[in-house]
Amino acid sequence: MPKPYIIEFFAEQSAIAIEVKTSADLKAISHTLQVTGSRPVIVLVGGAGELRHYHVARLHTLFLKAIVAVAEEVGAIVIDGGTDTGVMQMMGRAYQKASASFPLIGVLPAEMAILPTNQPSSTEAAALEPNHTHFVLTPGQQWGDESAWMADLANVLASGKPSVTVLINGGAVTWKDAAESVRVDRPIIAIADTGRAADAIAHTLTGASNDAQATQLIASGLVEAIELEQVETLRTRLQDLLTSKALFR
Repeated sequence: MPKPYIIEFFAEQSAIAIEVKTSADLKAISHTLQVTGSRPVIVLVGGAGELRHYHVARLHTLFLKAIVAVAEEVGAIVIDGGTDTGVMQMMGRAYQKASASFPLIGVLPAEMAILPTNQPSSTEAAALEPNHTHFVLTPGQQWGDESAWMADLANVLASGKPSVTVLINGGAVTWKDAAESVRVDRPIIAIADTGRAADAIAHTLTGASNDAQATQLIASGLVEAIELEQVETLRTRLQDLLTSKALFR
């Protein structure tokens, strides 16, 4: 099993990181990352392409009052892409603003991560979001290579506890992330009115459009949509799913 190490960001800000090579490395990762015991898991996927200021402001509210609030309340782990961009950046900033204490784990290919001590050769590489508590660096040469690792890591950390994927906006990689959630039977909540993949799913659910990728996901019976403005509805739904009080529709 690879050994974890500390990533220092600034001042006293740091995170535990580990680079995994094979699926077998995931088996002991709870102990290695110092994340003990099975816990509910929220997987956050998506992007922020074409979002307007109107949507961004409401997303900040959604992160604080629904995702972060519920994760803190039920002792969940939140897993996302870990970069200092888009919804991952929003997640990290909401985590910091709320002074949250749950594990916030970023998962991304090692070759695509700009570390404080390493500058990768890829022009598409991204910096890490500094409010994350942990990072799991996976094999891969491009964005999307981490998708299966993220889905499997969530299963390992949940260890039988409930988990759910929240999908916001998103492009090609988000579709792949969503397919991986379906592969492991993880329910998906798409946040409607955030654009791109999320809206394609929401519109296909209502019959307003007929997107092929959305149709394939919806056929699993694991997908639903909640409007961006319905923060309290999302909060309640996450609480129910993560405490097994409600079966997925």
